[in-house]
Amino acid sequence: MAEHSHLTAEEAVAHAETASRVLTEIQRVVLGQEVVVREALHALLAAGHVLLEGPPGTAKTLLVRAFNEALGLAFRRIQFTADLMPSDITGVSILNASGDFTFRAGPLFADLVLADEINRAPAKTQAALLEAMGERSVTVDGTSHPMSASFTVFATQNPIEFEGTYPLPEAELDRFLIKSTLGYPEAVARLLTGLCTSRLAATDWAARPQPKPDGADHATWQRLSGPHLPQGAPTSPALANLCAFRLDVRLDAFA
Repeated sequence: MAEHSHLTAEEAVAHAETASRVLTEIQRVVLGQEVVVREALHALLAAGHVLLEGPPGTAKTLLVRAFNEALGLAFRRIQFTADLMPSDITGVSILNASGDFTFRAGPLFADLVLADEINRAPAKTQAALLEAMGERSVTVDGTSHPMSASFTVFATQNPIEFEGTYPLPEAELDRFLIKSTLGYPEAVARLLTGLCTSRLAATDWAARPQPKPDGADHATWQRLSGPHLPQGAPTSPALANLCAFRLDVRLDAFA
């Protein structure tokens, strides 16, 4: 909380403008999903996790990869399957040549983690992920290992296909700050989104978001999250949202 006293009105405006540029870059790639993109940015700045729900082809994975490109975060993608074990995502202790155990971190140890099709993993693997989300640490062989300060999970699930899935318990959905539902955009936007998705796999593509705009410091934005704006800062809703000074998010999507 003490850090708020060191943030001037000018600095708050600068952070807001930078966040706005990041938003613009993401919307150049993810077309027809303006509300979802804005919600995802709000959750990122507020250090909250996001559950993305929608049928195939609605740019769920593209959205997360675009944020990774724009913010320059350490990114990991985990494809959840029925045989995925908790140690596959948290990491394991390995016996080294000296006879000691060394912890080898799993893919959860990143700034931005995409948990693709989270409802396809068994309950114990889901629980390991949800524990890391809630505690921001994982425990392996009795030792706690802290996550990155910017640790954020984007989980996706397909609401129209339930065969071979393990639905998330309602009581565990509170680990997510926001649940965003993605639908199919207009025909033209859907076509262009498909083209952008193809370009993401190429080495040179025009729709790629500009990496790390000047001042785009994700960790700083999260540290500045709090219930109050700095003294003398503008109090417009846009600035409050973009700077994410502890968004008062209501989980209306879960109602």
